[in-house]
Amino acid sequence: EVRNCTIRNNSATTDGQIGGGGISTFGVSRIVGCLIEGNTSVGGGGGVQLSGGQAPPGQPSQVLSHCVIRNNTAQGSGAVYVRGGWETRIDNCLIADNFGVHGGAISQMSSHGLTIADTTIVNNQTPGKGGALISTNTAPGGCCAHQSDVILDNTIVWGNTSGSGTAIDMWGVKTVLHVNYSLVEGGQSAVTLGYQAGLAWGAGNVTSDPLLTPTYELGPGSPAIDAGDNSRVPPDWADVDGDGDTAEPVPLDLAFLPRFRDDPAVPDTGNGTAPIVDVGCCERQ
Repeated sequence: EVRNCTIRNNSATTDGQIGGGGISTFGVSRIVGCLIEGNTSVGGGGGVQLSGGQAPPGQPSQVLSHCVIRNNTAQGSGAVYVRGGWETRIDNCLIADNFGVHGGAISQMSSHGLTIADTTIVNNQTPGKGGALISTNTAPGGCCAHQSDVILDNTIVWGNTSGSGTAIDMWGVKTVLHVNYSLVEGGQSAVTLGYQAGLAWGAGNVTSDPLLTPTYELGPGSPAIDAGDNSRVPPDWADVDGDGDTAEPVPLDLAFLPRFRDDPAVPDTGNGTAPIVDVGCCERQ
């Protein structure tokens, strides 16, 4: 476990797809409350590589929670590379301003799936495919899934650019991208599908400008406010509030402020009993 650390200005020089300029894990891992910035890798994951490990039944093997991952660069994916192993979850993270040659943000090649929840993926860049998300069988990308599903819940995907022209490229064989109660720039047209990949465009998705502040928080009147799905807030496996209850929905946002908070100036458009969770990593307080 790595908790409440700053990981800055490191580099990984291993050739090939293995990387992790800031931190690389092998086995069951929890990375919580960290700032990961300014790292580089000649492989995948300028900021983080998560790899391998089998957790107890019903738990994800790798958890990346309440982290800011920004300004990292890599020959593979700019921010995070999920390589092999078992189920991985990324929640309540800000993934911003990263650059990767093969994908701007996250790459995953796991047979057991990736869930990204309550996260903001913004202003990442690549000259290749997948400014934010890509699936490929041959190289890491924006968010790469190899024969496994990728789930986006309560997540913002905005301002990411790629040479392919789409933010999300799914190229894993029989990989399915599930998008629910998320704000995705360009909507379904932002997704490229290949190699029998599929798209399950669920309920509650919007495409309007999230009105992010310069620090990527939700501005007044943002369509992401009170627009998420309470039932899709994941369990608090990282126990971010320290109460010992890892079965409760994650109670705190990226800033460790209440995750469920109503904004009376904005109508509830999400799902659940008020207060409705906001879309993205930060709840408007």
